[in-house]
Amino acid sequence: MIDIKKIIAEDKKYIEWIEKKMWKEKTAEVLQKLVEVYKKSNQISIDLDEKRARQNFLAKKIPSATDEEKKNFFVEMWEIKKFLKENSDSEKIFKDEFKQILASIPNSAHESVIKWETEEDNAVIRKFWEKPKFDFEPKPHRDLWEKLDLIDSKRWAKVAGARFHFLKNELVELQFALVQYAISIAKKHWFSPMIPPFMVNEKTAFWTWYLDWWHKEEVYNVNPDRDNLYMIWTSEIPNTAYFQNEILSEEDLPIKFISYSPCFRREAGSWWKDERGILRCHQFDKIELAVFASPENSYEELEKLREIEEEIYQGLWIHYQLIDICSADLWTQAAKKYDIEAWMPGQNAYREITSTSNCTDYQARRLNIRMKNSEWNNVVLHTLNWTAIAVWRVLIAIMEQFQTKDWEIVIPEALKDFLH
Repeated sequence: MIDIKKIIAEDKKYIEWIEKKMWKEKTAEVLQKLVEVYKKSNQISIDLDEKRARQNFLAKKIPSATDEEKKNFFVEMWEIKKFLKENSDSEKIFKDEFKQILASIPNSAHESVIKWETEEDNAVIRKFWEKPKFDFEPKPHRDLWEKLDLIDSKRWAKVAGARFHFLKNELVELQFALVQYAISIAKKHWFSPMIPPFMVNEKTAFWTWYLDWWHKEEVYNVNPDRDNLYMIWTSEIPNTAYFQNEILSEEDLPIKFISYSPCFRREAGSWWKDERGILRCHQFDKIELAVFASPENSYEELEKLREIEEEIYQGLWIHYQLIDICSADLWTQAAKKYDIEAWMPGQNAYREITSTSNCTDYQARRLNIRMKNSEWNNVVLHTLNWTAIAVWRVLIAIMEQFQTKDWEIVIPEALKDFLH
């Protein structure tokens, strides 16, 4: 959630950074509407508070008033009661409208973010390790798994439907080796391991931004008439909400978590994409990192996350490119974001396998997560998140980059200590 005070104060730099992620004309229109509704909502609240205060004052005066005064007081109290009845609904309507508009406005982009109109304009910062060369036609991962009996491609549909999978044999062991490998590196950098709940309530899903308008078709809603819980799309959701409505001490920051969880996504808008294979599924596992930082240090923490991100994939000897995400491809909650894309020879393309973002105060403001600074003031802190291992996508990169012409897959040395 953006800072309404900066909008009212017409902070030009702040508004300019929001415009990086919205059409300029649309931004001006939406922000103008936001301020109008905010002022109307506040004025109605002030009027109602004044009337209630007057009502309480009159109620205390009536017992000692004269008959004539009582008559006048009762008339005035009747008018106040009528005013409160007519305007209490308006207060709720304007507050709800204000929250709805506020939730629709993206976080302001960092000044270093490139302003472009499509994801094709993302900038390649660098590539690492040499692109693998083959003296044979590299095979896509779906052919490798069928030949090596690593995934059951025939029985998943009758058990759960399309885009669900049975991982088998050595691929299961490789998955958990990846998990242990990522956790071992994160712990060196003082991240605390955690397994979060795999379902969250509606408030948590919404205030972490994962239940806004275009996400609603992507999430699984469990027992909406009874439990009304949501299967997590990423453990960023429960991780970020961990400290909701709490005030942390600045001395304790940064606080760092690394969590492992299955994730669930309907892929409603991409039913036709990547149908063959495990690149895009309804259920998948991820290793996610979360950082709670002071506003002064959050971009320093972002660069630290990016360094650990590269450390993991350099250790696996996976050829990748590091991407600086432009404004057109920057998610609503993120102010700045890096992606790592691994080369996938079987697809002859780079595909995203991880990303790291600084969400500044956007999620924390919505979740009311604050810190007490050195001057004993409560201020909204910053949240960062990073998908360390999108497990199945990294499995694809390993299968395709390290395949041999004899239908073997060479396991990266870094993972061998985690395999039995």
